[in-house]
Amino acid sequence: MASTSQFIGLAKSLPAPLQRFFARYPPAAILPENTPKTRYQEERPNPFRFYKHPVTGKWQDPVYSQRRQAELVKMARENGVEDLLPETRKGTEYKLAHRVEHGLRVKGTGVGQKVKGHIHERHMIAKMETRRKAMLDMPSLIKRWKRVRSKIDCLDRPREHVLLTTLTGGQIRLDQVPQINKKKRDGMTALARPVHSPCIFMYNNISDRLVKERLCTQDPASLS
Repeated sequence: MASTSQFIGLAKSLPAPLQRFFARYPPAAILPENTPKTRYQEERPNPFRFYKHPVTGKWQDPVYSQRRQAELVKMARENGVEDLLPETRKGTEYKLAHRVEHGLRVKGTGVGQKVKGHIHERHMIAKMETRRKAMLDMPSLIKRWKRVRSKIDCLDRPREHVLLTTLTGGQIRLDQVPQINKKKRDGMTALARPVHSPCIFMYNNISDRLVKERLCTQDPASLS
């Protein structure tokens, strides 16, 4: 085992930042037993870790930042005294263990980690699944459309009537509305024409047949 004089000679050969660090936080491995702790060690046992204040209960930052820790580890490794430093995430041993556990991951590549991505990328899987189901259901959709297409052609040529569609033996009955009489309003004669509102299509999920279809009309005089 090396003597005290050898340790002193080794400490003098270290860079100034390492000398100041070991003076404030001397490693227990090279100190005799029952050696009192320094003032810095009493305040912060490990200067490389976060510290929870015993009175306030608040977490305090490490004494040495991540950058300064990396610089101390680099100087200690070059001088062969890295084992005397407290445990840190910047140490060579920690990096090797992390590499063995997680492998060579590159940030942002998505290998072994979750990447947020754009909103269209996050919704792509669900959207493609919905599209796949729609394509598989396309033949039945075409059959249903051919079955009811002739029954709703009148919507392309709106007429002055109310269309009440009733399913009676699979046939559609059109109930015509009589011609609306002329009305006088403010001393003027005007022809009240029906106003067509959007139709409502309701399909039976079992038979896939048109059940109800309604085209409403209103007097334009009542709208003003």
